[in-house]
Amino acid sequence: MMSPRVSALLRGMRVGVGVALLTGLLLGALDGGWALCRATGNFEAPAEAAWFGLLVASAALVPAVVLGMIEGAAGVMLGVLSRALADSSSPTRTAPWFGRLGAFLATPAVVYVCAQIFRGPRAQQIPGHDLIALVLGVLSLFLLSLGIVRVLRLLAWVDDGGPRRPRRAAGMGLLFWGLAIGLFVADQRVLPRLYEWFHLSLFVLVGVSAQLGTLFLCLSRNWLRRRWLNDEFLMLSVTLALVIVGGLLLSRLTRALTFRGLALEHSSLASRVLRLHALAMPERDGLSGTAVAGAAGSGGESAAQGVAMPERAQRLPESDVFLITVDALRYDRLRPATMPVASALAAGGVRFERAYTQVPHTSFAVATLLTGKPVYALLTMGQDAADHETLPMILRRARFKTAAFFPPSVFFIEHERLKRLEESAYGFEYVKYEYLSGPGRTDQVVYFLSTERPERTFVWVHYLEPHEPYDVHPGGPGPRATDRERYDGEVRFVDQEIGRLLGYLRVHRPRALVILAADHGEEFGEHGGRYHGTTLYEEQVHVPLFLADLAQPSRLSPRQVAEPVGLIDVAPTILGLLDIAPSARMRGRDLLPYLPEGARPPPGPIFGEIGRKIMVVMGSDKLICDRSTDTCALYDLSRDPEERKNRIEAEPERARALREQLSRYLLEASQFEQGPGGPIGDGEGPQQVLLRGRAGDRDAAPGLARLVVAMDLPLLVRREAMALLAELCVEARALGAPAGGGAPVPVEDGGGACGGVEARAALAAGMAAGSGDTEMRRWAMVVRLSQGDAAVLPEVGSVIRDEAAEGKLRMFGALALLPHVGAAGGEVVPLLLVALPVGMVLDDPDRVRPLILGLGGSRDPRALEPLLQQLDNVRSRVDVVVALGLLGQGRAVLKLSEMLLGDPYVPVRAAAATALGKLGGKEAAAALSRARRTEREALVLAAVGQALGWAHARP
Repeated sequence: MMSPRVSALLRGMRVGVGVALLTGLLLGALDGGWALCRATGNFEAPAEAAWFGLLVASAALVPAVVLGMIEGAAGVMLGVLSRALADSSSPTRTAPWFGRLGAFLATPAVVYVCAQIFRGPRAQQIPGHDLIALVLGVLSLFLLSLGIVRVLRLLAWVDDGGPRRPRRAAGMGLLFWGLAIGLFVADQRVLPRLYEWFHLSLFVLVGVSAQLGTLFLCLSRNWLRRRWLNDEFLMLSVTLALVIVGGLLLSRLTRALTFRGLALEHSSLASRVLRLHALAMPERDGLSGTAVAGAAGSGGESAAQGVAMPERAQRLPESDVFLITVDALRYDRLRPATMPVASALAAGGVRFERAYTQVPHTSFAVATLLTGKPVYALLTMGQDAADHETLPMILRRARFKTAAFFPPSVFFIEHERLKRLEESAYGFEYVKYEYLSGPGRTDQVVYFLSTERPERTFVWVHYLEPHEPYDVHPGGPGPRATDRERYDGEVRFVDQEIGRLLGYLRVHRPRALVILAADHGEEFGEHGGRYHGTTLYEEQVHVPLFLADLAQPSRLSPRQVAEPVGLIDVAPTILGLLDIAPSARMRGRDLLPYLPEGARPPPGPIFGEIGRKIMVVMGSDKLICDRSTDTCALYDLSRDPEERKNRIEAEPERARALREQLSRYLLEASQFEQGPGGPIGDGEGPQQVLLRGRAGDRDAAPGLARLVVAMDLPLLVRREAMALLAELCVEARALGAPAGGGAPVPVEDGGGACGGVEARAALAAGMAAGSGDTEMRRWAMVVRLSQGDAAVLPEVGSVIRDEAAEGKLRMFGALALLPHVGAAGGEVVPLLLVALPVGMVLDDPDRVRPLILGLGGSRDPRALEPLLQQLDNVRSRVDVVVALGLLGQGRAVLKLSEMLLGDPYVPVRAAAATALGKLGGKEAAAALSRARRTEREALVLAAVGQALGWAHARP
């Protein structure tokens, strides 16, 4: 015969399991639905999405059973103790004791949360924070005790309701479930990925509220008094079946790498279950020896192709990782004369002699570095940057403390396009986001390490020096030194700070793995330009990259790798070294198999791009193509490292093969992110054609034309195809402006983009759209105008003046007007002036350049003030200065003189000198003569000398 206490204990456990299981199923459904909505773009078929939702929703079944048994047993025991302490069975007298005992059991959790609140370095500087934490802890325990009493009294109130009992119970159940859903949403939306104590507290409150809601709903249906709940065999059978099914599904979720990553990223309940599973089952699911290689991001070849896998000793799973990036650091500056500290470190590690940035632009280079994906290309093709899982997100799941120290300039120019990545700070947990000099940045990292004392950490620190303008530092070149000299001075200054940081790490983090890289290089006139973000020549895209182990002896064999690699490979390589499976969507290669002496990475391809230019490096061959003019240049870097000899005609077959690599790169990158659409011809889907069109691939024009006339496709697809076709058509004629200035030169495309039969049919369809689709007709008119049809000029003019029209449509309308400036300048120039600020807002210098230069070439005085207003735009300043010289208005001399004598950018000063020479006059000659006495840069002095000859020759 079972004793009453044992019977009560078993019944309490059955009730706890029943309530917890039902709560787990409901919360699992909510969690699965939420994760499915957040991750919906990652699935190629509805069945795949449904399977993911089911796995996430079922993740809580096993924990719910365990938790339910514990809660049920704890509830019964607390009830017994409460009655004993109160010496009564009256709910009025036992409830306070129940609350006190419950608060006592929760004390460790409350202490943990209060301690976490003041764990951060800033919070620890708050006066009396220990006392505040103590007060918060006592207050929390008091409120918890009071809350338990209130819940017990609510249960008594519902029980005493008589006929109104079901209604009262249902109302309270819905109220608590509404609170649970609200807290669940807050957990997902408020301070995402920040302050784990905050989210853990919300998570606990979600669980408590949901369970109370379920309990009251069960009371409303009188389920807790049903006979089946007292049937031990039935309850045991159901529970065991759910545990088995839940365990199998959870096991499947942990082994499905992509699904597991998505669940960890987008779910709340399932992600915590997976973390608990990882703690209980620390094995790597057989992935510890697997190298994952990207298909197109940088190499496209598997590590298993003729390369032996490395020994286990070359994995460094217990290491801290310090990723140091130096802004605008050229590869050739990693030498003892300019960087003695970094050079010595590189000599003892694995140095990649031919590392390339995927974009010579800080924002996108860093995004690629921290995601292992071609973010620039994917954004161009319509992907959302925030969809990309980052390296710190993965490492946080592996229980690394992640910290980032970087300036706002990382997002300065591309603030809007990368807004969501900026808001999440790439998923870093500890973030210092401010402008600081090198010493201040080093001090921040040291302070973090000394105060936080993380067990394992991943730190990214970005030194802004030697980014232009090049500052003067103690002991370095003075303010009158040339740009190149001051740049080298900044490089040495950063090297000193790297040395100071390494000195701290060697003492306090002796098993650290250090990776040094640059976001891009810097040009000093090698190909007629300055700075970065303008070309894909070696001086801008070839960057330093090395791995070094601070442990003594080093766990990495010193080696120089001569084969080309990319920044896109860094994230998967770090994960490989740490023995962590990379994200399934990373496009870079894990270079771990190629680190041992004698191992050789495949020769490429390595891709890069900026603006309308794109490159591929394969072995010693490098192809650079400009999609705006449909021209390419082929260089043999082994024989021509300075890229002076274009071999496109000498080796046309090689160039054709590399160009096919470029097309395949864009196509594969898009396919990897989302499934292709249905076929539209030649085996290519509509989505693929649109993606190539967005990327500016002029070979996509025939496919776009077929989309326009494919009446079975959705109108939005046909409309976008028309717009993209129009962009390609206009670019073929308007974007051929000479680099040195002058009005745009119309470029005939030979029927390639707009002259074919398919393109003419698409234009006819667009013109015939009429009122049925105004936007399609407008794009078609823009194309007709660019082809010389002046009859549509009034309609295009109305589009440009329409402030409600899309900005890109208005700008391309203006570009289509450029061939008509000479014949109808008086009518066209006002339209160009309307479009100028619109084009500048689009922040695409390559596309707005013909518009700026066209206004200068018009020699219309009405263009003077609008052009002067655009001089504040750094990315287009040189073009505006050139246009002012072409415009021929003497009133621009004063402003151009100021820029010649005071602008920090060498190309701007050189362009200002040339413009002043063209304008001539005493004021221009005086400014040029002064510049000849004060200027130090050879490029500017050459322009000044030539301009002085012109100026003196004019009255």
